[in-house]
Amino acid sequence: MHIIERTAGVGALTVSDRFLDETHLTAARRVLDKVVNSADVRLAFVGGSLAAGLGHGNSDIDLYISARTDLREGNLSQDGYTVQVNPITSNRLEELARICAANTISEDNRWQVELGEPELKRAVRYAIGTILVDNDSGLPTPAVARQTMRQVLMSRTAWYASSFAEDVAGALHIGDGLTALQASVIGVEEAVECALAAVDDLYIGRKFLLRRVFRNASLSAVSDEVYHLLSQPAGDLSLRDVTEIVTRRMRFAGHLIAWSLREGWDTPLRSLPAFPDTWTHGGPTRNPWTIPIRFPQSWGLISPQTGFSTTAAMVGIWRESDGRSTEELYHALRSRDEFSGISPELLDAALTQLVECDVVALATHR
Repeated sequence: MHIIERTAGVGALTVSDRFLDETHLTAARRVLDKVVNSADVRLAFVGGSLAAGLGHGNSDIDLYISARTDLREGNLSQDGYTVQVNPITSNRLEELARICAANTISEDNRWQVELGEPELKRAVRYAIGTILVDNDSGLPTPAVARQTMRQVLMSRTAWYASSFAEDVAGALHIGDGLTALQASVIGVEEAVECALAAVDDLYIGRKFLLRRVFRNASLSAVSDEVYHLLSQPAGDLSLRDVTEIVTRRMRFAGHLIAWSLREGWDTPLRSLPAFPDTWTHGGPTRNPWTIPIRFPQSWGLISPQTGFSTTAAMVGIWRESDGRSTEELYHALRSRDEFSGISPELLDAALTQLVECDVVALATHR
């Protein structure tokens, strides 16, 4: 990951990555030796913000230990650092192994989507961490865990973004502009987290969201839009003003999520394209309250009043429905290998189905 050049006022705020170095790891090893007999350690690793390259001036060293003896959680000073000892019980170690082994989310069992934050954070910290000891812990390698958690985070954040899209639409329905503004910001945050997971930037916690966006060259085409859309507007606003703002936010959320799920699932996304500005050109436009979701074996499109299983191809057509004419949309799709054989008739049939499902609108339907 690399710092990217930004406009004045934002670029000046970026900092270089600050990762774990050998002094941090040495301090962690010394604390490990102090708190537990080496023969009793099943697993020990260092995770946290430093493992993600997000260290700051007061960052602790987060040491996770699973041992055959009881450990006490707490902070210890070592070599000028604060080392936070986080015990992992045997039951939690087994749970951690199950979470990290594979993405097994399905339409009938969304257990990894529904994980609590402590369990999710522990799994991500293992996936991005540095192992000090692994004595038959039963966990997959960090590389396997990282790929698992990348996909879990994408599925999870897309799912939650769809919930906030529903909240935005519901708030607008009763004229509740304040809730629409707040829920739409949270929806964009979830979509940004999906995009960050897609480019292999894994972390749990809101405080570093902008820092992570602006350090990723893969997100350079959308980073200014992220910064703008996460800011609440000042001054007097009408409900019409709010509707325009939150509509743009949620369409942007759909843009981030659709590109992430389609192009960043099996391998990290190399580049996320800019958000289109063609929404008023009169062509097919996707419903701003619709969000795509993806599980290992299935795709879906979810709106406040509907939700249905679909295909990657249909999500691709939905994503590209950004106001361009049907002819422009056809030629744009044909330029992609996946759609090189599509005919105008097949595109019309797909758009008709999306319109009937109320996830795309044609000019005559608006």
